[in-house]
Amino acid sequence: MQAHAERFGVEILPAQTVTGIMTDGDHKLITTESGDEYCSNAVLLAPGTRYRRLGVPGEEDMIGAGIHFCATCDGPFYKDQEVVVVGGGNSGVEEGLFLTKFATKVTVIEFNDQLGASQILREKADSHPKMEIKLGKAVQEFKGTGHLESIIIQDRAVEIFQEELRQEQPHVTLMCLALIGLRAAWSKEQFKTFVERVDISSIQHRIDGIGFEGTKRLLLGWCDEFVTAA
Repeated sequence: MQAHAERFGVEILPAQTVTGIMTDGDHKLITTESGDEYCSNAVLLAPGTRYRRLGVPGEEDMIGAGIHFCATCDGPFYKDQEVVVVGGGNSGVEEGLFLTKFATKVTVIEFNDQLGASQILREKADSHPKMEIKLGKAVQEFKGTGHLESIIIQDRAVEIFQEELRQEQPHVTLMCLALIGLRAAWSKEQFKTFVERVDISSIQHRIDGIGFEGTKRLLLGWCDEFVTAA
């Protein structure tokens, strides 16, 4: 990706701490902790996104040891094994269909009573011989010692009913692909801290999707929105 950007003339600089963002006529002036200054026509804050977590026991321990977020990257490592996909939106169903190339079975767990994916994807998933859809289910726990061995799911309609998903072969890692959406890498509190730390006193208007009104006032409610739009 870096080589691709550089091919189009993008200059990539070492990481630096930004201390000020100011306007100079029609240009924006960025100052850094090292004393360097950069001038541009626009400024784009790109803190990125991160995958949403379920926040259930065992999740953090099993990331990279059975819990993954990229079917293309990690799916081939689970050839001829059973795979679980958490999330029945477009991304979850698309990745589930892709995983049928490697897995013996793909189980999609959806929290709601119906898949959120498009009708075309729903029809493909329903008719695929390797796919099973479990609706109205909530993941309660990831279990395993050193690697993911099983997933405890609960029926939302009958809360006392729980089911444990595991590999048929003993001592084999169960793959779980968690695709329940993205969130801003910066929380609103982190974004607020950035604004308080950086001198933005001279900016009095919108700049590329980031809203400022008055002196040092940030519309924090836009934080998630502009990251999603990007």
